[in-house]
Amino acid sequence: MKIINSILILSFSLTSCLFGQVINNTGKGKLQTFEFNRKNGRNQATVTVKTPIELIQGSAGGIHGKVSFDPDNPANSLKGKLSLDVKSIETGSDITDNLIFNSSWLWAKKFPEINFTIKGLTDVKRENKQKISGIAIGKLTLRGVTREVTADFSATYIQENEFTRSIETGNLLGIRASLIIRLVDFGIRNEIIGKNAAGKLKIELSLVGSSSNNQKTKPSFK
Repeated sequence: MKIINSILILSFSLTSCLFGQVINNTGKGKLQTFEFNRKNGRNQATVTVKTPIELIQGSAGGIHGKVSFDPDNPANSLKGKLSLDVKSIETGSDITDNLIFNSSWLWAKKFPEINFTIKGLTDVKRENKQKISGIAIGKLTLRGVTREVTADFSATYIQENEFTRSIETGNLLGIRASLIIRLVDFGIRNEIIGKNAAGKLKIELSLVGSSSNNQKTKPSFK
């Protein structure tokens, strides 16, 4: 059987205008919990499956979870869990959707979520007053298989202000992350990707969460 290399890309789109306004201070060193809501319409995903014989593209909006973060101590505070509802992936083709959801791929019926549990952050760099980057260490659970992973990671923190309050109350945390796994490590073997280590899954996250549901914030204006 001919082995075909494939890459599945989950690219989560975030409107950059959320971070267009500069806020000079980054908070008071307090651990905060940010909620990422699947219903707010901002945490979207685009999906691209590349193989030598076809290109599959789609989108997903079922992204949710919580992350704890102290903007003044990111290396020792970052923890949380982010999840993607597999059935929220839409390619525009029922045939293609069923291919992705079936038991030889993501097996959505038995394993409805892809989960990324963040355990910590290493190699932290402060890019500016609002943004840090580093390597996130955690566990990815896919098709019921959990493995240790690392991901390129960045977080942008913005205190609540008049501009952000027009979008959502609370302090905001924007997250971008990128990781690559071997599909075979998570039990994905089929005629398209083959049965060895050739197939790879790349996941790129771009999300925004709010602290509004977890702690009170004082308004920056009256």
